[in-house]
Amino acid sequence: MDSKHFENLEYDVVINRRGGKFVLFIPELAIIEEDENLEKAYQKVKLEKEKYVQKMIEFDLQNEIVEPQKEITGKGIFAATKADIAAFIIKVMIVIVVGVIAMLFISSRVESIKSADFGRVIYKRVSSLCDRINDMPDERIESAKLKLGKTVKKVEPLIDEVKVLLQDDSNVAPGKALKR
Repeated sequence: MDSKHFENLEYDVVINRRGGKFVLFIPELAIIEEDENLEKAYQKVKLEKEKYVQKMIEFDLQNEIVEPQKEITGKGIFAATKADIAAFIIKVMIVIVVGVIAMLFISSRVESIKSADFGRVIYKRVSSLCDRINDMPDERIESAKLKLGKTVKKVEPLIDEVKVLLQDDSNVAPGKALKR
């Protein structure tokens, strides 16, 4: 890989303020720079990243350059990369499938449960939910819509990643890679 590949990688930059200066840090590369002006500090950290990449290539160590790890959510133990979340979703899907199969197996063995009973229970639940929504004040409904909209926007990138994971690779032309 050439230097352009590494120079174009977008690393997360941690920004802190210490005294009257901005301190910028790229954790994956252990690069740290500071300046009183945020833009100048950013330019310094960018220049140091370029120098680092050039030096690593000069010594034929480009395979040792750590590529960016994008965090999706949280900090500390709650931090997760896209790969972590994808693996988690796959595991959850497996658990759900196994759970559904187990429930189908159990329900087929229990003779006292009739399919009509399931239908009545579901109908009652849906009716109850509809009644509760209809009884809500308009302000509360609008508030719920706003919250739902914000949640959907936050989850959208995750849904896109799951779509890529579930995409059938056989539809991709030979020699053409999937966007991942």
